Amino acid sequence: MRDETGLCDACEALDAMEVDRRRVQRRVRAASWWFYPAMSVLVAVLVASPGLEVGVLPVAAAVAIAAPLLMLLLRRQTGMSGRIERGLGVVIVIATLLGLAVLGLFLASALAVRFELEALIPLFAVSAGAAMLLGSLLLEVLIERGRRAR
Repeated sequence: MRDETGLCDACEALDAMEVDRRRVQRRVRAASWWFYPAMSVLVAVLVASPGLEVGVLPVAAAVAIAAPLLMLLLRRQTGMSGRIERGLGVVIVIATLLGLAVLGLFLASALAVRFELEALIPLFAVSAGAAMLLGSLLLEVLIERGRRAR
């Protein structure tokens, strides 16, 4: 009898933890709806910077300041950090590939300026922003699946 009561208490505690986890997850998603689009815009502007009159360095400096500020704002709103947990190697691989794709699009923009093909720069910038947005959403899904599997 005593064991059954302890088991029921443990099951109730686990159910309560699951309800809390889902509540926190909804709060985080509601607070961070703006984060991925904002970061995607920063990436698109950075990729377009070789074609802008102000040049790459001022834009890169602005992005280097804005990105950490956005991450800090997200952390303050959600109370969560962006650390990747151990065991999510596929997330690291996808993030690396995403970074390489954005770097490639940035270099393509620089080459477009060099070869007077500036009309292609908006295409590269939009592609980088879209890749960043879709990649970030994919990473969020993979991270959540990794947490559930534990």
